[in-house]
Amino acid sequence: MAAEPALLPAAAYLRKSPGSSTAKTEISLEIQLEHALKRAAADGFEIVRVFRDVWPRWELWERPDMREMRACFDQEPAERGWGRVYVWDTSRLAMGIQHQAIVLEHADRRGVEVCFINEQIDRSTEIGELAWLIKGSFDKFEVARIRDRTMGGKQKRLAQGKLPGYARAPLGYRFPDGTRDRLEADPATVAPARRIFRELVAGSTAGQLAVAFTEEGIPTPGGAATWNPKTIAGIVRNPTYKGEPAVWKTRGYRQDGKMRHAKRDPAEWQTMPPGTAPALVSADVWQQANDRLDANRRKTAPLTGQTTHHLLRGGLVVCAGCDQPMGLHTARRKGDAGVVYRSYVCRSLLGDQVARATGSRPACDEPARIRSEQVDEDVWRWARSRLENPGATERADAKDAQRRAQAEVKAAEKAVRVQQGAVDRATEELVMTEDADARASLRARRDTLTSLLREARRRLDAARRAVGDASDRAENLRALHETVLEHQLALEGLVPGRLTPTEVDVVRGILQALGVRARVWRAGAAAAPPGRVSVDKGSTTGSTAELNRLLARLRPGGRGGLPAVARDA
Repeated sequence: MAAEPALLPAAAYLRKSPGSSTAKTEISLEIQLEHALKRAAADGFEIVRVFRDVWPRWELWERPDMREMRACFDQEPAERGWGRVYVWDTSRLAMGIQHQAIVLEHADRRGVEVCFINEQIDRSTEIGELAWLIKGSFDKFEVARIRDRTMGGKQKRLAQGKLPGYARAPLGYRFPDGTRDRLEADPATVAPARRIFRELVAGSTAGQLAVAFTEEGIPTPGGAATWNPKTIAGIVRNPTYKGEPAVWKTRGYRQDGKMRHAKRDPAEWQTMPPGTAPALVSADVWQQANDRLDANRRKTAPLTGQTTHHLLRGGLVVCAGCDQPMGLHTARRKGDAGVVYRSYVCRSLLGDQVARATGSRPACDEPARIRSEQVDEDVWRWARSRLENPGATERADAKDAQRRAQAEVKAAEKAVRVQQGAVDRATEELVMTEDADARASLRARRDTLTSLLREARRRLDAARRAVGDASDRAENLRALHETVLEHQLALEGLVPGRLTPTEVDVVRGILQALGVRARVWRAGAAAAPPGRVSVDKGSTTGSTAELNRLLARLRPGGRGGLPAVARDA
């Protein structure tokens, strides 16, 4: 008898929306994978690669595993290792026929077959094409209907003078009788709410109130133990406390797969009818408290250009004592408003009263403080040297990595051949054996060998990816020299402390592409290097295309030329 044919390799793409559950008619990733495995086995395929995304269906470009799967489409079939991908249904793939068409067309052009488990759609026929168009349009229409019904319900409640819905009542309020139509004063929390306005008008700051409330054990509106000055400010800015509740003060939008909110202009707010919420303070007290917040903010506002002159802000410089990002500090010299001192300071030295009061931020044993001009110049000089002359050691490491990866591919290919032969022999023996006990033993042995074959294939896929990564690294080292030569004059014109905002963005982008991280020691520390600053070894094999894009922002021309901003000697 002939041996059973070996299963062909395939992939599976699984997706569900973030925060969803089976109660919201979502299919879990586990169920999708289970059905994909069964369908693949019935079709004579074996799933060797699984892509998983927890992402909204109307977003296509942001999904990480979708991007990875489409990158696999562009690989050669032998390198990719599979030619079919299983998806639960069209809605799991993407929202609407436009996005679905992009993915399906990409797959068709690269010879990848997309099979939908829960839908019998054959796009190779005219009827199947029509069914796909109807299904994709219906999915998008259904989402629009859900949004329309939700918004219609909110509009109806507003027309009846009812609140459209609060996740929780503001501090000092509660919902009466278990309803959420209006608010009433809460005797248990009204005192802290009124105290915030009273003490602000008396001269306190939001930070002082946050420290006091935290030390006294007063819970925040969300039930947390630690207050933040922003929480205090949010309460003071809320017009509900003067008896004028408003809704739709923010608008939601999606970015990078997450729901975010932006403030609307007060003219776009919708004010609720009188009586929806009682006033806890008078309009005059509410206005005085808001004026006090504005005055305090102006008093502590940073000097103009603070972030522009702090080149390594945002975690590019850390304190060696606690390994935490350093804060920014700007001050004018007393008696001379024209002289400004800018420094990087260990956050344990900054005036975060709440953190010190609650102990939420550990103290630093050797807090560092240093002038930012010194650090910026040293780090940029180091980055320039890395850009212009990548070390021979790094180039040798790249070649060694490439050779090791190629050797691993050969070993993995041999392992796959050995395991495939073992599986074929076990299958042949199983077919030829008629004894029931022997067949059970051979079947168990074949299953074990099949599992080892899958593992060998996974190692082979990983080894092939490593070859690609090593090749990319070596290629980037070569291309980096061309990039630096092309923009040599522009790089020479970048001097920390004399950068325009655009040039600051370019320099920061270069530092981030190189993986630069400066470490600052406290003056007099025993382990401090000369100059008190060390730079962690970055990588000069970052994206050459990204470096080209950044440097091209400095001037409109191509090769050569002067920087965008001429500087006098």
